[in-house]
Amino acid sequence: MKPGFVYFSMGRHFYYPDDSAVTWKKLSLDQTVSYIYINKQVSEDEVYIFTESSLAVFNKKSHSIRSKKLPVQMSPAFSFSAFWYVLILCDS
Repeated sequence: MKPGFVYFSMGRHFYYPDDSAVTWKKLSLDQTVSYIYINKQVSEDEVYIFTESSLAVFNKKSHSIRSKKLPVQMSPAFSFSAFWYVLILCDS
């Protein structure tokens, strides 16, 4: 995460700063955002956004987003500790 850059959500909307970190842009997801996770040791360019039935990956450089549905047996998800590693590896 770059100093001064903050990512947050309200409902199903994910907010991210433009390149100057002065104004905000918004992306809407299909469901309410449960958690936002950043780990620059996994990827310096990605923000992981969890909902109860999917994982969305936001690319900080291209400002694009891709999503992957959780298997039906895992929905609705309510805890993501260490679980996201499995999803990222499956997404590769």
